[in-house]
Amino acid sequence: KRLEFNKLDTDFNAIGGFSNITKPFSSTTAQLVVYNLGVPGADAYSGNVITPVGTTISIAADATMPGEDHINLNVGHQFAYESPSQRIFLTDGAISYYCDLPNQRLLRNGVYAIAAAQPLVAAGVPVTTHLTGCTITYSAGTAARAALVTLELTLSDGGESISLLHQVHVDNVP
Repeated sequence: KRLEFNKLDTDFNAIGGFSNITKPFSSTTAQLVVYNLGVPGADAYSGNVITPVGTTISIAADATMPGEDHINLNVGHQFAYESPSQRIFLTDGAISYYCDLPNQRLLRNGVYAIAAAQPLVAAGVPVTTHLTGCTITYSAGTAARAALVTLELTLSDGGESISLLHQVHVDNVP
């Protein structure tokens, strides 16, 4: 059964299936996301590309269609747009990282509810210590090129420093 975008849908299949979950799967804390572009009309923060909080999502291998997972929602949801690459994501919330330079730590905060204003707190689980430099930048994509997230960290100890650089290519067509 195909996901319908012109009405509330509760029952559809995903070709290829979900990995990293044990099936059958059921959750009221997970959410499904289709074609989140982060722009008006296709933005997870406005709820039109993500199932509402508290929706029961059930996923099981489809018995009649090998290689597909059957998805059932207890409340119908109409996703705003079809994903051109036909992708659907299952998330259990947001995580964030906080550069706590005064205490020379990189902290991981999560998992918490998805919201436009993410918490900026100097709490969380330390990922690393000896942090002396931290820059995270996002360069938005265009029709001609993909977006790019750049993470630069500098770690220092005993008079020595190392700078780490990691760039992540973000597809324009999720």
